[in-house]
Amino acid sequence: MFAALLAVTAGALLAQDQPAPVILGALSKEQAASAEAFARAYTQAIASGDLDTCAASWDSERMIELIIEDVKAPAARLKGFLTGMRQGVQAMIPQICQHWQVREPTFKRVVVIGGVPMARLRFVGDDGIAFVDFVMRHKQGEWRIVNLHNRSVGLDMVEQLRMTSLTALASLDRGIVERMFGSGITSKDLKAFGSLGQDAIRGEFQSVIDTYRKLPEGLRNSALATSSYVSALGQVGGDDDYIKALEDAAARFPAPMFRFMQVDAHFLKKRWSKAITVLEEFAATIGRDATLLALHASILLESGQVPKAMAVMQDALKLEPKCHYANMTSLDVFLKGEDWASVARSIEVLEKDHGYDFRGNIDDEVWAAFKKSPESKPWR
Repeated sequence: MFAALLAVTAGALLAQDQPAPVILGALSKEQAASAEAFARAYTQAIASGDLDTCAASWDSERMIELIIEDVKAPAARLKGFLTGMRQGVQAMIPQICQHWQVREPTFKRVVVIGGVPMARLRFVGDDGIAFVDFVMRHKQGEWRIVNLHNRSVGLDMVEQLRMTSLTALASLDRGIVERMFGSGITSKDLKAFGSLGQDAIRGEFQSVIDTYRKLPEGLRNSALATSSYVSALGQVGGDDDYIKALEDAAARFPAPMFRFMQVDAHFLKKRWSKAITVLEEFAATIGRDATLLALHASILLESGQVPKAMAVMQDALKLEPKCHYANMTSLDVFLKGEDWASVARSIEVLEKDHGYDFRGNIDDEVWAAFKKSPESKPWR
């Protein structure tokens, strides 16, 4: 069940409506400094693949306490479950670090949401942009991580572990399922519910869709099941079904749940202004960021607003001159706008800081006009 946490596209949208973040607002100057130092060290551990430091940065015992805090069962009955959970969590944490290592980890800031300090990191990979808040706890003079919230897909790790452990928890506390979903949920239903994440990891997206549609209403309307279903529809094609499911989910759940994913839906339907509105609303909760500005520029470019796209892209690169995603995205924008100096600057950054080699590799038609410019000379 723990591997399900690593499937970003199949992750549950479980984040609740949160107060606006206050950057360092509830921390003393000394606490803020130590929290940031801890967060930066953790980011570096992820980037370097230092799994020992990554694992030591987590308070797995506190995380397990959070998972079972609503379970009503004698300690003796919980013993076996806790042993298995402890082993699973301890194995899962290095896997989380490995998952994020190849996604360009970048420390953004320490934020405080609802009085809780969190280290906000950004990750960018083939599966998109993710902003992850690692929930921090200060105890006995040290910071440790006790949970994470993926703000881009709404993943709350503690809540998802609780949800994916429902079958085991129900055997310990028969009332927990009814308290969460109402009456009438059978063990067969719980088994089907638990299979959604594993089927998604195996790439069996049609099975996820079929299973979801057979679940009883209480489980079907849960955020975990809904997000698994929406993500599976996005994988199998059929844009209309995907967009409808996503819009239905956004209507049923409070913001910010499912909102960032709506950028994709609006983009597919070429509803450019709506895509930009959703993106701007999400960016307002995250803070200024080069990848979100670059995404904004891409939407403007697709909508035919080339001068605006170029202006937003320049803003992105001014904010983070070496951002990989922004510099890659900028090539399409600046080639279209025939800003050859900016094209050359982005190529230089990509070669110097990200290991690319464009020399002799600009022969496609999209580069034809650029190749005629004096700026292209180093790469002809």
